[in-house]
Amino acid sequence: STSACLWKRYVYRVEGEPAAVLAACRRVCQEARGSGEGGVGEDRAGGGEGGCGTVDVEAMRRAGALLEGRRDFASFQSKGGRSTTVRTLHRCDVRWCEGEGLAITLEGDGFLYNMARIVAGTLLQVGVGCRSASSVEQVLAAADRVAAGPTAPAAGLCLEHVEYERPWGGERGASRGEAAGQDDVVVDEAS
Repeated sequence: STSACLWKRYVYRVEGEPAAVLAACRRVCQEARGSGEGGVGEDRAGGGEGGCGTVDVEAMRRAGALLEGRRDFASFQSKGGRSTTVRTLHRCDVRWCEGEGLAITLEGDGFLYNMARIVAGTLLQVGVGCRSASSVEQVLAAADRVAAGPTAPAAGLCLEHVEYERPWGGERGASRGEAAGQDDVVVDEAS
């Protein structure tokens, strides 16, 4: 018999040296502005946490922490049709891995259509100051796709693990880069 999935791990990567990662994150924000996808009014004007010229990994972590837990992720799906949009996001972590780039790790009991990419797009906006870390609380409350960030490009997303046997237990170190313990870096163009 087929067992039900207990939890999954997605990792969204923006690979490259600091300047390339910064450029890619900015492109996501600019494309969102051009398409009308994903915005929260004045928070998207730029500046914000992280300022100009940096990717603020710590702000991204703070925003990700606000998404953890059992929440209604209606704002983070690209199309409806599900009987419920409530999911448990066990882990939403952001790491900078020297020589590799940025990694956003999501572990949860289930993901809505494009949820991982929309979470990544929203966190990338936080990272370059297009929105504040605390804005994700309003995004969740809105239960409206327009409130969240853009759908990040598919090329960065990888489904790394699907667990059928063990309940989630705070898994760490399974994603590339984490074993080396590289993080806590604010990336800027001068690096």
